[in-house]
Order: sequence, then structure tokens, then C-alpha cells
Amino acid sequence: MSNLTRAMMMGAAGTASDPTYVDDVFSTFVYTGNGTARSINNGIDLSGEGGLVWIKNRDNGGQDHVLNDTERGAGQTLRSDSTNAQFLSTARFSAFNSNGFSVGTDSGVNNNNDNFVGWTWKAGGNKNTFNVDDVGYT
Repeated sequence: MSNLTRAMMMGAAGTASDPTYVDDVFSTFVYTGNGTARSINNGIDLSGEGGLVWIKNRDNGGQDHVLNDTERGAGQTLRSDSTNAQFLSTARFSAFNSNGFSVGTDSGVNNNNDNFVGWTWKAGGNKNTFNVDDVGYT
């Protein structure tokens, strides 16, 4: 991202002496599946800061949208396009890491030679970051 783009996107995020840039709190990461458990390094500290990861298979539209947040835990997956709301599967999403996340062998997140996109939002305690604690469910 260029310095000009960073400055334009900054807005009210942080101060002049300690700015927060979009790529500090959000990542779009495109990867090709390899069918084996692996880590995705996108530079977002999910294990320490928390957040949300949304993964979608770009080659197979029939695969579910896979959402995982640190509030529920790594194995608790949400599928936004299914009537089966939440389910436990470490074969899909296995860990939140200090530099990204880890996926398992499930074809929904890591099918060999399929293209995937993972959107990551870093959680935080201020108005400029995503906060998984702000929303309650009954």
C-alpha cells in the first residue's frame, strides 16, 4: 500500500505520532490450497489481540463461507450461508496465531489447487478496530 493511500485511509485511526493504518487491523490474503494443515501469515496478531477470520473458496461456489472468531475459539466455525449455524471443526480452522491463522485439511478452506481468500479483522478496544465483544446473541 502506498504512503498516500495509507494516509488517506487513516482518517481518525490513531494519532499523528502513533497512527493506525488499515493494514494494521485488516488483511485480505489470497492463497492456493495444498490439502495439508498449514499456517497463513497475514501479519495480523490474532492470538494476542483477537479478531475474526472469514474464508471463502474462490473456485468452488458451493463451498460454505467459513467464519471463525477468537471469542468462540478456533474450532468453532460459523457458516453464514447455511442453516447449520455453528459447528466444531478443527479440520477447517485450527488456530489463531501471532501473525495470522492456521487451517486444516478440509476442502472448504484448503482443497488442493483451489484458490481461497481469507479476510481478517483484528479485534481491539478502541473505536477504530473490530470488537467481537460488542455484539451479544440470545
